[in-house]
Amino acid sequence: MNTDAAKAGWARGEAPNYFLRLTDEFDLPSQLAGLADPQEFDGFGRSGVNASFPSPYGGLVQYQDKTVGVVMPTGRTDLGTPNAQMDVAVVGQDGGLVSHTHYVERDGQDLPEPFDLANRQTSGYFRVGVTDGVDVAPAAVGDKDEKVFLTSALADVFDDSVVWVLSRGSAKFVQGFVVVVAF
Repeated sequence: MNTDAAKAGWARGEAPNYFLRLTDEFDLPSQLAGLADPQEFDGFGRSGVNASFPSPYGGLVQYQDKTVGVVMPTGRTDLGTPNAQMDVAVVGQDGGLVSHTHYVERDGQDLPEPFDLANRQTSGYFRVGVTDGVDVAPAAVGDKDEKVFLTSALADVFDDSVVWVLSRGSAKFVQGFVVVVAF
């Protein structure tokens, strides 16, 4: 079940008994290529930017219509100011792009409202396996086999078999699921 995704998080020592199997990756609009910069995005927070930008300041968020938002601030130094800007790609359950919008705080644009029952994203090192066609960026590789840094992992609230992922060093939107190795 995807709500066990956090159990695939790598603590010190032994590998966790859960891992994320990444099965499909999807291209995002070129405007979100900055997601691949490992210095800029080492994990996204959970707090909002401010009242008129009610979203995570980056990463993944799910909406009530089942779509997932990939949010990337385009000027970290301006967060919380009238100059704050974000690119938001809205992606469907099939991984296809629904829309892309560039938001500017001073223009009074409202971001899509996150679903109040959505799961929260998490980040850090996870035990990860991949299928053919899914690549792990070198910047995400940890110090042990299957140890990968995910900037955002979000369990889909509508499909309990799906986990959506962004990884360090990649601008790809990735779908996966949780696997239990052993207890």
